[in-house]
Amino acid sequence: YAHLLTRPQCARSQTSISCVLPRRHSTAFEASGSGIRAATGTHDLGAAHATRIMGGGEGKGRFRKAVAKTTLLRQMSSKVLPLTNPEARLSSEDLRRKKQGSMRAQIKQRATGRVQVTDLYFSMLDMSWGTMLSYCVLAYVCTVALWACVTLAAANDIDGSALSLSDKPFVRSLAFACENIVTMGWGQMEPRSGTAFALGVLQHLTGLALNVLVFAIVCTKFQHPQSQLVFGDRACIVKRRGVPYLLIRLGNKRCNLIYHPDAKLSLLTPVSTPEGESYVRNEHLEVSMPGVITGIYSIAHRIDDNSPLKPVLDDWEKNSARKNITVTFVGRDGVFHDDLHCIKRYSLSDDVVVDHRFVDATTFDEKTGKPKIDFDKISQVVPLSKPRRSREFAATRAARLAKLHASLDKEPPMEKPG
Repeated sequence: YAHLLTRPQCARSQTSISCVLPRRHSTAFEASGSGIRAATGTHDLGAAHATRIMGGGEGKGRFRKAVAKTTLLRQMSSKVLPLTNPEARLSSEDLRRKKQGSMRAQIKQRATGRVQVTDLYFSMLDMSWGTMLSYCVLAYVCTVALWACVTLAAANDIDGSALSLSDKPFVRSLAFACENIVTMGWGQMEPRSGTAFALGVLQHLTGLALNVLVFAIVCTKFQHPQSQLVFGDRACIVKRRGVPYLLIRLGNKRCNLIYHPDAKLSLLTPVSTPEGESYVRNEHLEVSMPGVITGIYSIAHRIDDNSPLKPVLDDWEKNSARKNITVTFVGRDGVFHDDLHCIKRYSLSDDVVVDHRFVDATTFDEKTGKPKIDFDKISQVVPLSKPRRSREFAATRAARLAKLHASLDKEPPMEKPG
């Protein structure tokens, strides 16, 4: 605002002009015949100097005064920030920090599992059944207690003779509020005045809003399918005919059909760049899924030269540290006719074992012949057995059979009689 203080056009103005600036620029400007002065005592222009600049003549002076006053007011209105909006006094960096702080508070509140008032519907749906029902009961209790305290002033206008509550005003008010909020209608407690009737109608409206909210939350939570999909606690790397495979077990405890299953595997590796940036690199692991699954299914990833796990497997002890595998499964339930979701993360160094295989979890009943699945074995692994030399065995099979037949056809030597 220094250029406003040094402008001499208003030096002869007889009108005092003042404006309100932000705190660090709070200065009252005064234009008078003695010159332009700031409240801080700086930039004082003498009357003689101002007269010399403005020039002589009463008409010119008035015209220039009006023009200077209009110009100064226009410049000050474009430069001065209003004090009515506190956000205007914050810089862009302050606004960014304030926004980040509110976001961190929301994330922290979401992580702790507390109810977010700004997103109440989502918070209630995200809770467990026990927690959600507890909050619903608490909402009813608090609402009824609040209205009972309000209705206590008109307790004498409520007829509680049907329930023998004539000598208990607070209990009578509590029963009146309870039946109006929960049932949304008149019951045994009847109002006997206009005030009690008006309070009852307001309680009906409160109960209508509360019951609709609770009903919507409960129905939506019932309609959302709860999957019985489980992942094994461990993953393993096996060799199939000399080719390594990463196996992850997925179990469906309902044993119903899941159509169009889709599994996505990703290798997560923390990376730091020379420029100082740190991020997690996401590499896709290709898998092939059937059209339908049920019971227990092993998701297999072939570790070939194109697999991101190939360099990790070459030096497992060194390269497996700080690396994770995430698996996300989506499938359509044949009973609910809705999508099921499941996610799991494995640490390569802690949860993945090499040269092991999963224990067979499927057995057959001796009487009925029906398969049985033991989900307790979904995470059990055993070391791989030594591979048989199948090629060498097949190559020498013909020679060994010929030798065996020759030994059988050959008659044993006869012993000479003594």
